[in-house]
Amino acid sequence: MESLAKVSIICTVYNQADFVEETLDSVLNQSYSDVELIILDNGSQDSSKERIQEWIANHMGFECKFISLQNSINYCKAFNLGLNQISGEYTLDLSGDDQLCADHIERSLQTIIQNPTAVFSFSNAKLMDESGRIRPYYKRAQVQEIEDYLKTGSLYLEVIRGNPISASTMIFDTKTLKDLGGYDESLSYEDFDILIRLTRKYHGVFSDHIGLIKRVHAKSFSASQYLSRNSKMLPSTVKVCQKIKTINQTQEEDQALLSRVLFECKHALWSANFQSAEELLKIASSIRPQAMKVQIYQFFAMLRLDFSWFYPTITSIKSSFLKYF
Repeated sequence: MESLAKVSIICTVYNQADFVEETLDSVLNQSYSDVELIILDNGSQDSSKERIQEWIANHMGFECKFISLQNSINYCKAFNLGLNQISGEYTLDLSGDDQLCADHIERSLQTIIQNPTAVFSFSNAKLMDESGRIRPYYKRAQVQEIEDYLKTGSLYLEVIRGNPISASTMIFDTKTLKDLGGYDESLSYEDFDILIRLTRKYHGVFSDHIGLIKRVHAKSFSASQYLSRNSKMLPSTVKVCQKIKTINQTQEEDQALLSRVLFECKHALWSANFQSAEELLKIASSIRPQAMKVQIYQFFAMLRLDFSWFYPTITSIKSSFLKYF
């Protein structure tokens, strides 16, 4: 189709040799052609680097830059390295194990350009587990909810409560993303924080299409969100929640934060991440110190009972059950 704007795709790869060629092929097969690709290998220890180099050699006519790091750094720092290299008016953050659907960029770009106040777009996705079973990120009822949040201007509230945005499908206005400083490099993961900062100040738009296939597997970073006793993600979640408390403007926003903090605290306690639980409870206490749930969680945090041995069993049963609904 006719070019509307250049789109820069930053593909960050870490030990994803089994999937990275399919990911890169999905970029090549886009119906929208005005794209540049930045591939960043974040110190992979498998054969990812060699497979990337082979793919590039086989597609010499495709606009592509390759950054290879000898040692891995956190995802947010790695992405920002790519962000500093791009020239496109829009940016897409692509994981090295996901696959873009062929019309994702075209449809996303059409939607965002038709909504001039929007600085990002997002869409539906398909989640694929290790057995190949696929389910949608959003069911139809959830799509309607998303559209309602956008109409009422309540997306910031909903991101605080539970982050309803499929971040892997997002296309950002590059200038806005750079003005925000890119991803926060003090964090181990990016989506919660960047969505808070975006929805606090700016508008987004939902494009009702399937944008990508996201792999859900044991090696994916999100699988370690509540890793027993040593979650790398929970301390970052705490930092974002602390940030939210400083930028909230209404009691309703604080109540949404309280709900999110207590949810995260529950999982921190179950997984024996007690320091994160205590930091989350400080935020909760600053909002509603007398709330019964706050006091109950404070009691269990004081006891420091380690149920982490049982936590994976609970989450596995719950995940298996939810696959069918």
